Amino acid sequence: MRHVDPERLTLLALDDDVPPPGVDREWERAHLAECPVCGQELAALRHVIGLGREAEEDDLRPPAPPPAVWDAIRARVPTADGSPISVEKKAGPRRRVPVAVAAGALGAVLGLGVALGIGGTVGWQHLSRPDAPTRSVVASTTLAPIGSAGGTGDARLVRTGGRLALEVDVRDLPLTNGYYEAWMFVPGTTRMQAMGTVRPGEVARFPVPAGLDPAGWRGIDVSAEAFDGDPAHSATSVLRGELRR
Repeated sequence: MRHVDPERLTLLALDDDVPPPGVDREWERAHLAECPVCGQELAALRHVIGLGREAEEDDLRPPAPPPAVWDAIRARVPTADGSPISVEKKAGPRRRVPVAVAAGALGAVLGLGVALGIGGTVGWQHLSRPDAPTRSVVASTTLAPIGSAGGTGDARLVRTGGRLALEVDVRDLPLTNGYYEAWMFVPGTTRMQAMGTVRPGEVARFPVPAGLDPAGWRGIDVSAEAFDGDPAHSATSVLRGELRR
């Protein structure tokens, strides 16, 4: 059975009697007089809209939280000097917190609402944040110096959510006129994948390319490279290791 469009019902509830193009006003009137579904929906919309039009400013003001909330805030949120905060109370439905602790008090209200059994969802959807993706170390290795190059380092294969990344931390490498680059390679072969530049004393993080299986590409190499425009490995490795679970 054909019914009146919900958007059209809303307009009728708002007393908008000017039908948009394509609306058969005579069919609409006859249908609303006979159809209990559309008739009840229109009546319900008019009732809600009527309540909204009759509401005054005080009716729209959210209720004040119970005194127990402010007592809990004073006990849980310290001021800058370590003493409990002082909440100024006034007669009427509103409470005020000093501006200096307003942000902390807001967080406390949200956290204490559950503990104190206080209902309400106003603003919660906008203030809540999704949980951070879980971070786990899949494999790791200590990077050992090759020959007399010196230096130390560590490498980790990290999974965050569904993504893999290689973290490389190198230290105490000698100064060079070029730069240092991290590579993943398949042990026992010459297959190497450049990951990116690393700097001593900084943790570098590189996304693992899609299709590269860390189970095979488990070798980690740090090489000394020159600014010669050659993207191939320089054959001067300074640190190496093999990722292990």
